[in-house]
Amino acid sequence: MNCPNDQFLHRFYDEELSPEDRQRVESHLVSCSTCADRVHELQSIGNRIRQASFGELTSRTLVRWHHTVMDLQERSIRRLAGWMTAAASVVLVVSLYTATRTQAQTALSDVHDWEAAVVGIDIESASPDIATAQWIATDLSRTTSGGQP
Repeated sequence: MNCPNDQFLHRFYDEELSPEDRQRVESHLVSCSTCADRVHELQSIGNRIRQASFGELTSRTLVRWHHTVMDLQERSIRRLAGWMTAAASVVLVVSLYTATRTQAQTALSDVHDWEAAVVGIDIESASPDIATAQWIATDLSRTTSGGQP
């Protein structure tokens, strides 16, 4: 077996390996002093932590910790709400753009009979684009020549 990486040795020390992997690491440690020293170092650190005395937590410390956790959760919710608002805004803008564009295309392609009669266009023989262009030209010529729009 090649030398395992540090993460694998940590998992060995924490007893998180399968029995087969644990057996392979144990047999490797017999022949590899570098890995054995690393595991010994992990055991030493663990022993020092277990022997360290930690002061008792006061009620004031617990309240501060609780407020800190609540503030973090609230910030997460606000951040999520901000992203959701931005996403909803994008959906709204795209929907309005699409609806407006579709409505404008429908309005341009639907030349009503009364519009055709006013501008004198034969609706059956003219395409919607030509009919619209003729109607606009007629309307503009009345406006520029002083006629009523």
